[in-house]
Amino acid sequence: MNKSTDPTLIFVYNTRGDTISELKYIAKDITGTHDENSKCGLCALTHGTFSMRKDWQSFLQNVSVATEFLHRDEFADTYDMDIGFPAVLEKTDESLEVIVSADQISNAESLTDLKRVINAKI
Repeated sequence: MNKSTDPTLIFVYNTRGDTISELKYIAKDITGTHDENSKCGLCALTHGTFSMRKDWQSFLQNVSVATEFLHRDEFADTYDMDIGFPAVLEKTDESLEVIVSADQISNAESLTDLKRVINAKI
């Protein structure tokens, strides 16, 4: 019998992954000039301007599954799936499905809310 590998959580940020895009994002964070289309809800909950929040790092170290992090362009280059960004997906040998949608992320009022939603799904 083939044994399935454990699932992986894929966190997809609503930003591009190239250096120039990341620098522009940081500049908008510093100047407070993000508009509705340029702000990533997942980034806002899990990162400060320059680094990952310590509470988020701790959560990721203690989560019971593997994790992977992609920007929306990296996701599109790797997977043929039309989803809203940002998102959290669960990948197994058999499937790839959104377990936390862009709406759920934008409705999370805090990092604690996001972690609660993720824990309920895994």
